[in-house]
Amino acid sequence: MTRISQQAGRYFETLTTRFGDGWNRFWFAPRDPATLGMLRILTGCVALYFLATFSPDLVRFFGPQGLLPVETVRNLAGPDSFRPSVLQYVSAPSELWAVHVAGLVIVGLFTAGVFTRVTSVLALVVILSYIHRATMLTGPCEPILAMTIFYLCLGPAGARYSVDAWRRRRRAAQHGGVEETLEIAPSTSATIATRLLQLHVSLVYVMMGIAKLADPTDVWWLGEAMWWLAARPDSRLVDVTWLLADHPYVLNGWTHAQVIFELAFGLLIWNRLARPLLVVVAAGMWLLLALVSGLPLFCLMMFIASLAFVSPAVVLTLTEAPAVRPGEVPAEAI
Repeated sequence: MTRISQQAGRYFETLTTRFGDGWNRFWFAPRDPATLGMLRILTGCVALYFLATFSPDLVRFFGPQGLLPVETVRNLAGPDSFRPSVLQYVSAPSELWAVHVAGLVIVGLFTAGVFTRVTSVLALVVILSYIHRATMLTGPCEPILAMTIFYLCLGPAGARYSVDAWRRRRRAAQHGGVEETLEIAPSTSATIATRLLQLHVSLVYVMMGIAKLADPTDVWWLGEAMWWLAARPDSRLVDVTWLLADHPYVLNGWTHAQVIFELAFGLLIWNRLARPLLVVVAAGMWLLLALVSGLPLFCLMMFIASLAFVSPAVVLTLTEAPAVRPGEVPAEAI
C-alpha cells in the first residue's frame, strides 16, 4: 500500500505540475504583438466601412423626424435593456454629422495605430453606439466586429504596423543619432488578448454549427440549406442556381460540409498541425458563403477573426522577411 500511495502521489504531483506549466504557458508566455497589429488593421477597415454605410441616411435615420426616434428604439429594446449610445443624446443634423465625423476619425486613427491604447477603446464605444442606436439595422457582422475590437483593447495592438510604432522608431533615431529600430519585446498582455479572442472565435464556430443542427426546418440535416440561400434573388451576390440546379449531390455535400467545417474548426483549430489547413479552408468556405448568402461583411469579419490563430512568427515572416528568417519560425508556426 505504501508503494502504491507513493506512486499515486508522484502521479498527481506530475499531473498538477505539467498542467500548471501548460496553463501558464498558454495564457502568460510572452507573445509578439504582430498578430494583434494585423487584426487591428483588418478590423479597423471593416469598422470604417460599417460607419460609412450610415452616411447617406444619417439624418433620415437619427434626425428629429427620423425613422428611428430614440424613444421608439428604447421601447423596442425593452425597459430593462441597457444599451448606451452617444447617438442617443444628439438629434439635430449638425450634431449628428459632428458625432459621425468624429467617429470616423476615431476609427481611422485606431486603424492607423495612432495612440492605439486610447483610440481602441474609443473605437469600441463608437461601434457600440451605432449598434445600440440602430439595433433593428444590425446584422450578424456587428457582434463579431465589436467582439474583435474589444479584445484588441486588451493587448498592445498598436505595437506593430502602426503610426505609434513609426513614432517610436523616429524618437529612437533622434536620440541615438542614427536610424535604428527598437526591439519590440514580447508581451503577456498580447498573449492574454489573443487567447481570449481565440477562445471566443472557436466557441462562435461551434455554436454556429450546433445552431444549424438544431434548426427546426431541418434544411441543414436534409442538405437543402445552400440551395435556399442561393435561390434568394434579393440577397445573393452571384446567381449559381443555374449551375447547381441539376446537381443535388453537390448542394447536399456543400451544405453538410459547411456544418462539418464549423464544428471542426471550433474543435480542431487547437491542434497545431491542423491550424494551417483550417485557416486556408476557412478562406474558401467564407468566400463561397458570401457569394450565395449576400452577407459579405459578416463572412469577411468571421475570416478576419479566424486569423487570430495565425502565430506572430508567421505574420513577421510575411511582413518583415529580412528580419525574421523562415528557418526561425517555431513548430507552433500558425
